[in-house]
Amino acid sequence: MGVDLAKNATQISAATSAVKLPPRDLVSISKLPHLAIIRAPGLLPMWYSPSEIEEELGVDARLVRDWIKCGLPHERDERGHIWIDGRHLAAWIATMKNTGKRPTAHSGEAYCVRCNQVVEMRKPKTMHQGRRTYLRGTCPVCATQICRGVKNGQSN
Repeated sequence: MGVDLAKNATQISAATSAVKLPPRDLVSISKLPHLAIIRAPGLLPMWYSPSEIEEELGVDARLVRDWIKCGLPHERDERGHIWIDGRHLAAWIATMKNTGKRPTAHSGEAYCVRCNQVVEMRKPKTMHQGRRTYLRGTCPVCATQICRGVKNGQSN
């Protein structure tokens, strides 16, 4: 394989312990598939190529290369081939699986897609569309119309 495991083990463990969060645009490109989250803890402590990870986790090898751009710990041998330690991949997936979640909106709040945050609705009105009930109001930051679904019979 050409990769000296003893020499690079300390470098990879240091890289795994200080995982940097990727830029938001790369997170949206490389959302973690559910199958990868489930299968990753079963990876062995050995070096895998992106095509072997594709077989083991059921993901595309191009997605693995996107993960590398997002900070997945890896090594390159003298010929430029990419090698990824199975345990470090599992640890990286465990840290990354919760980074893309949006915050939860509480009563009287809604998510504004223009501001990209949860805001308190200004002038909320209860609206009905068929069997669905929702609140419609305006964002106090950008004055965009925002909506939030509610359970039937509740006003907030």
